[in-house]
Amino acid sequence: GRNSVPQPYSKVRFTRLTNSGNIAATAFSPDGKTFAYVKAEPTGNSLWLRQVGGAAEVELLPAGESEFWAVSFSPDGEFVHYNLFRNGNADIEHYRIRSLGGISERIKEINGSDVAFSPDGKRLVYVRPNSAGNENLLITAGPDGSAPEVLARKPHPSTFMLEGRPVAWSPDGSKIAVVVNNVSDAGSFASISLIDPKTGIESPGEGP
Repeated sequence: GRNSVPQPYSKVRFTRLTNSGNIAATAFSPDGKTFAYVKAEPTGNSLWLRQVGGAAEVELLPAGESEFWAVSFSPDGEFVHYNLFRNGNADIEHYRIRSLGGISERIKEINGSDVAFSPDGKRLVYVRPNSAGNENLLITAGPDGSAPEVLARKPHPSTFMLEGRPVAWSPDGSKIAVVVNNVSDAGSFASISLIDPKTGIESPGEGP
């Protein structure tokens, strides 16, 4: 009617960016002009870069016997960050490589979920498992893993999730959103908690 409000995303146009049919993960650069993606090939997973609308692709990492768990760009677009799970290794390994190519650098201090960056790019946040303490930790650190700080703790069984992309930093820098897997006798469900990056104080976000 006359007073109807336009619904967001009511008109969506999809554009195919790749044609290989074997893409396992992807992430856009901050300016939206390029994207990184993982190819699942017979010899293993490889990491590539391509311009939006372009046909040429650049191989950042050749195929290897490891599984990519996450891919993301740093806020300045200079680095592509990714997690690897290698066969026979119980720990997730975190790496970064320059988006223009170069040598991949392992950041040993980061071993957990996918990372999210603060708006200014000076800090990142991720979830780390702490089996000895029977808990998962929400940790902030520098982009190179330096100066880590435990921002929040959550014991099992209802704890911060590791899988997928469980963390996000708000554009104004005031909140960190993290997915929580809630477990009870009645079952389990996922919800979102909001964490103050300065104090670590948790407040409820949204759930089912």
